[in-house]
Amino acid sequence: MEVLHVLHQLKTSNWALTMGLQSEKVNHIEKRIVFTRIATRVLAISFHKFPVVIQRMF
Repeated sequence: MEVLHVLHQLKTSNWALTMGLQSEKVNHIEKRIVFTRIATRVLAISFHKFPVVIQRMF
């Protein structure tokens, strides 16, 4: 009975670990998506302003 309890504990802790890792991965992916969205937005804005900057330089 004790052995089963220990096995159950191991299983649950292992499951919690894998779930935690998966949620970490999801968080990381979400962060990357948000980051790329922000980066593309910033790039788009700077590209819109870029020709104006070039025209002012010349």
